[in-house]
Amino acid sequence: MFIPHEFENKNDELNKILIQNNPLALLIYNNECLEVTNIPISFFGDKLVGHLSIRNEVCKMAKTGDISHLIFNSHSSYISPSWYRNPSMNVPTWNYCTIKLTAKINKITDKQNIKTILEHQIRDFERSQWTMNDFPASLLDDMISEINAFEFKIKSIESKFKISQNRSKEDQISVIKNLQKSKDDTLFIHNIMKQYYEINE
Repeated sequence: MFIPHEFENKNDELNKILIQNNPLALLIYNNECLEVTNIPISFFGDKLVGHLSIRNEVCKMAKTGDISHLIFNSHSSYISPSWYRNPSMNVPTWNYCTIKLTAKINKITDKQNIKTILEHQIRDFERSQWTMNDFPASLLDDMISEINAFEFKIKSIESKFKISQNRSKEDQISVIKNLQKSKDDTLFIHNIMKQYYEINE
């Protein structure tokens, strides 16, 4: 992944925030052939976990010990030159955050372990207090038999946070203030920038 040095992020806490706020990762698996799919990801101890339908080609090909890549992208934010001190000397750009994890796969087919991971992910994602107990027990075993779960042991992290590090402090503050007034999907970048630059409004 191309990461200019000024945009390289080594803050583990910000990486965790990005993953937790953007948990639907892009899984790239390239062994016998290239497969790309979306997968919901949660933290589970020192690993990441996710699950896929057994009909997915990754489930058919992946084996424990294989290497995969997980891509997490934040919402992107358009940055107008009008937000800078000298608009006429600048051009539009985008702010965004991207993480690429290289990880070793542990493929899980045991039904009880799959159920444990599903319960964990539901607790992570569910906001209306729905639990697996609300799902008919007669259908639960059938549903679990249609799923493979995965643990991902992280081998390396590449993290790119393009959030105006190459701008003056004045421009950075202006970008943050303008993002706050923009659409809802820009608020992630707004909040990350505030934390990165330790700005309290």
